Amino acid sequence: MLNHLFQIECIATDGVHLASVCLGGQLKIWDNSTGELVNVIDRKSYFIDESDKFVNECDDPSDYESASPPSTDDVFPKLTNRINTDFSSFKPRTSDDAFDARFEFYRVFKFHYSNSKSNEAAAGQSSSSRQRQISRQDSNKSNNSSRKTSDCGSANSKLSSVWCMDYVDNLIIIGCADGRLELWEATSTKVKCIFEDGNQSGVTNVKIVGSRIIAARFVRGSLDLLQLQTFNQGRPVDWNFTCAYRRTHIRTGSMGSISERDIKNQNDSEEDLKCFKLLSVKAHQQPITCLDCEGGRIVTGSQDHTLKVYRVDNGDPVYTLHGHCGPITCLFIDRVCPATAGSGSQDGMLCVWDLLSGTCMYSIQAHDGCIISITYSASYVISLGIDERLCVWERFQGHILNTILVGQVFSNHVLMLAPHLAATGRNGGLIIWDVRNGECVRNITLGRDPFVFINQLILLRDAVLCDYGKQLRIVRFPLITHKFD
Repeated sequence: MLNHLFQIECIATDGVHLASVCLGGQLKIWDNSTGELVNVIDRKSYFIDESDKFVNECDDPSDYESASPPSTDDVFPKLTNRINTDFSSFKPRTSDDAFDARFEFYRVFKFHYSNSKSNEAAAGQSSSSRQRQISRQDSNKSNNSSRKTSDCGSANSKLSSVWCMDYVDNLIIIGCADGRLELWEATSTKVKCIFEDGNQSGVTNVKIVGSRIIAARFVRGSLDLLQLQTFNQGRPVDWNFTCAYRRTHIRTGSMGSISERDIKNQNDSEEDLKCFKLLSVKAHQQPITCLDCEGGRIVTGSQDHTLKVYRVDNGDPVYTLHGHCGPITCLFIDRVCPATAGSGSQDGMLCVWDLLSGTCMYSIQAHDGCIISITYSASYVISLGIDERLCVWERFQGHILNTILVGQVFSNHVLMLAPHLAATGRNGGLIIWDVRNGECVRNITLGRDPFVFINQLILLRDAVLCDYGKQLRIVRFPLITHKFD
């Protein structure tokens, strides 16, 4: 796939398209099956254009009151005739008293320093008081938006770095370092909504579950629950219908479906997406490090050595899970049986939980050091640690079945390809392991650069998506689909 400008930071998929964002903030959409580039979303250009618009709106309105633009002489007056070029009539001024500027330097510097400090403090207060929420109302008019701002100074939007991303039903949500949430439509490359409530704590994890958004923030261990609502000509539309409409019409071109032009015009003129905060809870005493959602439950792990379980529908707390003696580094919720979850911590402890009762099924000192990734299958729980070991555990009792020495751990992710095949990353490639006997099934080389490491792995039915520096790589395994489906 084509390169990003910078190293890839986040990748996600909705099953049909892929989304990747780099450290420079550029967002690209790819076709899942062919790997072709579908769209490019230049976030930097968008926010620069929006900032220029609001700067013009905050200018003196007197220039815009008249129908005709101001004349050139009013904007740039001619001063040529006012300059006196006859310097012979001037005599240099002399002073009998000697003057040394060094004695005045302290006074001038002190005055300048105090003024600059006061200006920075005033600018900080203006920036911290910013509260706005953008809802897209007419995307057909070059992304014009209606914004709610506390003052004109808050309109100076800047490009913030991306910390997390999720991609569901053609809708991409991005969590930024300044606490902002951005929702983009992948096919039209239009921003649908930007949510800011004045909380400038960075968003470390974000998930879309139906019409709900779950966002975890870095500072104070807070967890936000937000509601998405679609409006059609000012009237609310059921979210399930909106998602089905996006899936069946926007992303497919089947016979008998509405033409793409009609859909685009209809959505641009009628669909309006808004985001409302339902509640914000202080889930943990320290920052949230990992989050997962499945089966109507939210599970969060934190540096305070605990896990919390919440309900997706109302955000009510269900359980606080104790069992680790170090910060939580990774967790999972079983997609087939959402009542089972697993977690790993920095001290090498592996715990498997029953989410129905909140009890720990078993706890194991799995690694000599931090557990960086865990995954599961129908029969196994697999953990990867910084001690260069890949451990295979019996799922229900927690007995050790196999230990695989993976060598230098350059990847922080392990992925299950099949009930007995696991994939890990290395410098410049992938390794496929048979977890039953610990043998290396295949060593896949993606490049010759020894300093490019794979950090993220995503399963795409019969393929694996991974980042490779500034590129995305898709490795297909067709035999897996034919054999295990």
